[in-house]
Amino acid sequence: MFSKEHVGQVRQDLQQKFNTTSADGSPYCATTTRRVSGLFGISNACVDLAMHPLQLAVPTISATAAFRLEPGGIRQGLHRDDVDYHTRPSDWPMLVGCFTALTKVHAKTGAIVFIPSSNT
Repeated sequence: MFSKEHVGQVRQDLQQKFNTTSADGSPYCATTTRRVSGLFGISNACVDLAMHPLQLAVPTISATAAFRLEPGGIRQGLHRDDVDYHTRPSDWPMLVGCFTALTKVHAKTGAIVFIPSSNT
C-alpha cells in the first residue's frame, strides 16, 4: 500500500521525536513504549500517509499519534477505548481509529487486537 521509501521517510521524520520522548506514562502502556503526537506538524510524509484514498473517504482527522515499542518491551494489555468509541448509543461524535504499521508486526509485541462487539 505504501512504498518502502515513503515508510522510510515517515520513520526518519519521527526518529528524532521518539529519541527525545520519555516513556508514555499511561497505565495501559509499558515503560518501554514511546508515544509521539501531532504527526502532521512533524512530518509531511505523515500527511501524505493520512491522505491516502483508502484512509480518507469521509473522516475528518482530529488527532494523530505514533507508538514505538522499545527493545524488550511488552505488548499493551487489552482495554477499551470507550471514551471516544462509545459502548452505548450516543448523540456524541464517534471516533474511528486507523492504525498503519510501519514495521513488521510480531505476535509477541503484537498489533492492535480487535474483539468484535467488545465496544457495543
